[in-house]
Amino acid sequence: MKSNKRGAVELSMTTIVVVVIGITILTLGLRWIYSIFTSLGEQSEQLDKLTQDQIRTIFTRTDDAISSLQSSFSVEQGKKYNLEVYIRNIKQEPHKFKYRFETDQESIPSPITPDALIRKIIWFKRETELKSGEGVRNIAVFDTKGLPLGTYLMQIILECIDCGAPETASVQMVMEVSPK
Repeated sequence: MKSNKRGAVELSMTTIVVVVIGITILTLGLRWIYSIFTSLGEQSEQLDKLTQDQIRTIFTRTDDAISSLQSSFSVEQGKKYNLEVYIRNIKQEPHKFKYRFETDQESIPSPITPDALIRKIIWFKRETELKSGEGVRNIAVFDTKGLPLGTYLMQIILECIDCGAPETASVQMVMEVSPK
């Protein structure tokens, strides 16, 4: 009778060892798969950032004094949108530049006024000194909170502050405020 009890204990020990080894292998396998997917996610983000940087580089190689990657964009009502604005000194000598946004009543939906729309845009308003051929990228933030749905037509106007005669360059843009 003693030999039967001893075999039962051995079977239980073997079962416990197999279960522990199985759990260990499962844990190591899950950790390995997790690290693979984490690495893939990081590589995807790096590739996306590199692609966007290359697009910026290609599009900013322009001879225009002011430009933007997007001339039209859509924003959900109540959200914010960051627009990249590129300014470049195309003159032969260093100058100071400043840009602003303009619109008129016919280019925007009714209840809002041009001044109220311009107050919804945050941008770098100080003048920037640029050497000949030098460019700079700025971000203009559009806050659509409180803006009615519709299409807004605006111009970004670049002014040379210290040029002899007043000189300006401009680029048009269209913003569509869409429902949530």
